[in-house]
Amino acid sequence: MSASPRIAPADRPYPPEIAARFDALMPPGIAPLVLFRVLARDERLFQRFMGGGLLDKGHLTLRQREIVIDRVTARCGSRCTRTATSMMRCGASCARPSARLP
Repeated sequence: MSASPRIAPADRPYPPEIAARFDALMPPGIAPLVLFRVLARDERLFQRFMGGGLLDKGHLTLRQREIVIDRVTARCGSRCTRTATSMMRCGASCARPSARLP
């Protein structure tokens, strides 16, 4: 298994619309999640993903959504299973690659 990502994430400088969305999603000083940076490689895809309600209220409660995300990232072998919402709650300490849920 390769250590490099299958799709390289977008790097700075981001287009203004994407940079504004990243600023709104992530706490100050925390880099955008790699998932969002991969989607940002295609501006249309990124806007459709963000505008599609996937991060808004839906059929799942916030708690259920966070559990689903945590389980998927853990099953995929992610070293950090913290989600954007839990990172916002706990701050920069979650940005460490070795951070784990308690």
